[in-house]
Amino acid sequence: MKTLAAVKQWLITEIKTNDEVVNGTVVMSDNSYDIYVGRMECAEMLLKLIEEGEVNDDITESDYVYRHWKKERESYEG
Repeated sequence: MKTLAAVKQWLITEIKTNDEVVNGTVVMSDNSYDIYVGRMECAEMLLKLIEEGEVNDDITESDYVYRHWKKERESYEG
């Protein structure tokens, strides 16, 4: 359980660190903005998956990830 707590803490730090660039508080001069956006989106989604998975222990990880992926895909397809 210590490992999962460490991963969650790292994801939170990643979100906070990248937020300054994504929201324009810090401007990058090397055209790396999209990298910060991608890292932040990835960290947010992983944290969300972990936290929702902790609540939904009654389903397997693969079922949970598939359901979440399908829901996200449907929201993009409109």
